[in-house]
Amino acid sequence: MEQYDQIGARLDRLPLARFHYRIFGIISFSLLLTGFLSYSGNVVLAKLVSNGWSNNFLNAAFTSALMFGYFIGSLTGGFIGDYFGRRRAFRINLLIVGIAATGAAFVPDMYWLIFFRFLMGTGMGALIMVGYASFTEFIPATVRGKWSARLSFVGNWSPMLSAAIGVVVIAFFSWRIMFLLGGIGILLAWLLSGKYFIESPRWLAGKGQIAGAECQLREVE
Repeated sequence: MEQYDQIGARLDRLPLARFHYRIFGIISFSLLLTGFLSYSGNVVLAKLVSNGWSNNFLNAAFTSALMFGYFIGSLTGGFIGDYFGRRRAFRINLLIVGIAATGAAFVPDMYWLIFFRFLMGTGMGALIMVGYASFTEFIPATVRGKWSARLSFVGNWSPMLSAAIGVVVIAFFSWRIMFLLGGIGILLAWLLSGKYFIESPRWLAGKGQIAGAECQLREVE
């Protein structure tokens, strides 16, 4: 416990540096895109009804699939993050969302779209939990509240972003591009996280991996 507290104290004493900005950029970009994908459903459904793909029942199933996925993801996200580590859990859920969103862009019918919507929700529900948990473990306590607010601020741009892009994309191109844009963006975040998202020293120390925690700390101190 003493070593865990020392690791945490050293993280809290670190001045904000490029390492912190990279973590902020990756997590905020990921949260922005999860929101974009979530709110894009509202824009897409109107088009699906007009082209005969959907009806009131399938609309409800589409929306419920996302919410049920969110519920499952939020229940399991904490356990996944604690068991696999913050970095691995974050990347696993990015991959789930990215693959599901990209798959949704190529579905042959509404039933497959509902299935991929559920997968998206499951990944996003866990991703949001792991993302915020990871962020608070990296950011020094003295500025944690300020930077957590900035993280939420970026994520809250997603409704306006999805509406603005949806007006153009759906009117002149295809509803499928909405999911493709989100999927490609999430997969880009997955690639960047592989290079810049380190494992949380706090998590390593909590698992008794003190040598690993020390190694990660030395990289950023």
